[in-house]
Formats: sequence, structure tokens, C-alpha cells
Amino acid sequence: MLRQEINLYSQIKLDHIPTRWLSWKFLWLSNIFFVCFFTIIYLSSLWNIYYLEKKAAQLFVERDELKQKFYTLKNTLPKIFFTQDVNQAINQLKENITTEQTLLKNIANYIPFSENLTSLTKIIVPGVWLTDISIKNGGEIMLLKGFSTHSTNLQLFLDKISKDKIFRGYILHANHISNEDKHNKESLMFSITMTRKPK
Repeated sequence: MLRQEINLYSQIKLDHIPTRWLSWKFLWLSNIFFVCFFTIIYLSSLWNIYYLEKKAAQLFVERDELKQKFYTLKNTLPKIFFTQDVNQAINQLKENITTEQTLLKNIANYIPFSENLTSLTKIIVPGVWLTDISIKNGGEIMLLKGFSTHSTNLQLFLDKISKDKIFRGYILHANHISNEDKHNKESLMFSITMTRKPK
């Protein structure tokens, strides 16, 4: 029998060793790339923080300026614009106006006292003399007290007062007329209130 040799080498398939795609050189380059990338991100973050801090400082300055302008403007406007209860503010304003009007009315002097006193000196009636003259509420009310030797003289005195141009705007009231002298029944003590007529 003949000896036969069989070549089995051609039948064996050798496994291919895979090539390394991640080499040391590529690894170093990738690390450098990531370091540079994160460094750029870090520097941009620092710049962004610095910019935001500058912007915040500028906004704080603008806020303070606007606040100062607001308070300056607020002092020039009525408080009613800055109150929550408008009705209460309106009532407060009405009370203030009423108080100011009353005060103005009390201190207003429509006719100077000197004119009133001058007019009284011109009204001369024999047997009538004044002992007290009171002028109140800026000339709105006058109180005259005095004596008269006779009721006729007192009536003449009242007529002259009512016809005087200064006292035409007054209403006369004889508060008190009495006889104080028991020996002379015609002697009278009187008290007259003169009130200005409403306009």
C-alpha cells in the first residue's frame, strides 16, 4: 500500500489579530483635546460670572437712582395716590379742608377793628355811654355794653347804629336791658350783640 501525505495547513484558518484603533498617540491627543475644551468652558464661565457681577452692580445703581426719583416724585403728589384705602384718604382730605376753611374763617378780618371802633366813635347820643366793647371771630360778632339815662336815648343809639354804613351788614340783638338805679327808673344798663349777616 502506498503512503499518502495530506496537507492540512490549507484547511486551518488563522484568526486575524484585530488592529488597535485606540493607540497611545490617539489617547494623548484626545486627553489634550478634552483638557483644552474644559479649560475653555471654565474660562468662559469665569468671564460670564464677571460680566453678570458687573451687570448686577449697574442694575443696583439704576435701582437706587429710580428709588430716589420715585420718592422725590412721591413728595410732590398727594398721599391719596399712594394709599390702599382711597375712601379713607378722601375723607381725611375733606376733614383737612374743612379744618383749614374754619381756621381761615376765624382768622380772616373782613373789616378792620379800627373801622368798627371809628364808626362807634361817630355815633354819639347824649345820655348813652359804652363801658365794654368786644370784637370776636374777626369782626363777625361785636358785643356792646353800657348805660343809658333814658330808654329814648337808647332807642336813638340803636337807630344810629342800624343806619351806619359799616354796621348795616350786622343784625342787632338786645340781650339785656335792665334798670340798675332804684332812684332813677329811666336809667338803663344794656347789652347788645351785633352779628354779621350771612352773605
